[in-house]
Amino acid sequence: MEISRTDFQKAKKILGYFEKPTFELIETAKNFSSILGELMESLHDAKVHVTRQEKNIEPLTHRYVFLSFSFLHLLKGTPMHLLNKRINWYDYSGSRVLLRSIVENYLTFDHLIIQPKEKEERDFRINIYEMIGYLNRRRINPQSQKEKDHIEFEKSLILGLLKEIKSSKYFLKLFKGKQTKIEKIEMNLKPESIFSISEMFENSLIRNSSTAKFWLIMSNHAHSEFIGINQVQYITQNNDSKEIDSDIRMLVRINLGLTSLYIQNLISKYKSAEFVFNKKYIKYEEELEFWKETSIKA
Repeated sequence: MEISRTDFQKAKKILGYFEKPTFELIETAKNFSSILGELMESLHDAKVHVTRQEKNIEPLTHRYVFLSFSFLHLLKGTPMHLLNKRINWYDYSGSRVLLRSIVENYLTFDHLIIQPKEKEERDFRINIYEMIGYLNRRRINPQSQKEKDHIEFEKSLILGLLKEIKSSKYFLKLFKGKQTKIEKIEMNLKPESIFSISEMFENSLIRNSSTAKFWLIMSNHAHSEFIGINQVQYITQNNDSKEIDSDIRMLVRINLGLTSLYIQNLISKYKSAEFVFNKKYIKYEEELEFWKETSIKA
């Protein structure tokens, strides 16, 4: 079967996205993160009405953008003077901890804002998200009277959220075990895991992707000092520039895929974001689509 000239040129262009020099790949990821931040601001500028629950979309998105920039900056290496040598240290473990946070930030956004098809379901999920957040803060022993007063104020918010959660039709749709956990919260006001990150992964578009596999590995870096120490030792003893470059490219591609998916989620959900994208960034549409596909494919 012959390939048309148009298809050949398209394939060549796509290959060009994937094989960009590393510094260009990082700059593309920065650019896409900036676009995501601007699209988020477009909701504010257009005075888009969001529910009390949906207000979480702004800090979630800003956090994703800030984490992405910190992550991409770290990949450039950290100049250090060590043992009378000037080195540019590549933080293998730290980059994975940050990327893991980026992945989990996206999963939270997806779970709260994108997955729910009905407003009531979205409100139900966000009410649980807020309640667990307030409950976790109660673990901190307040020192001042002001802090004690604030914890007491949040107790009233928790009780109000519990009332909304239990009166929702989606409460009855939960597995019995999750209902029991919520009833337990009502009794002792201590946090329980209702929707875990692992569960969010299983229900997301990226559940079968290479991103999911790397998330499991990145979780090990975040929770296992032994693995982290071994990786530092390996990088120290095998300072192979080609291997480091290959590792950086893999991590940047994961970030690019998630950011592209995040952008497409926003422009498909909010008209003001779509308007800004079509007006200023339509030239990136094809590349965004390419990177988005890499985030959801195995």
